Amino acid sequence: MAKMDPTVQQQIIEQITTQITASLQLQQQEHMKKMQEELDKMRELLGKRNNESDSEGGNEDASKVSKTYNKTGFDYSSSSKNPTLPMINRGKPPPFDGIRYTDWAHRMKLHLIVVRC
Repeated sequence: MAKMDPTVQQQIIEQITTQITASLQLQQQEHMKKMQEELDKMRELLGKRNNESDSEGGNEDASKVSKTYNKTGFDYSSSSKNPTLPMINRGKPPPFDGIRYTDWAHRMKLHLIVVRC
């Protein structure tokens, strides 16, 4: 094989780099154009939906619309003052699986609290 002059090699590398860069920029521009078209279609659809919902609601002024509230009372008997703790085994401590340290640390703290009581 014949050896190439380093300047010729550098020129070839620069030409290839320029061609690849131009090709990638063109692809990116085409992709951005497609995305912009899809975004415009979505905006158009949302605009149509908003116009339809506005026309269904009528042309009432927001200040004239009266608000009605539900007069059903809240059932306080279902809520308790003492939140229930998760079930903790008083025997063996929770095993560490090597993946979720924070979960294990939380379970270990609860285990130590329960065992101490």
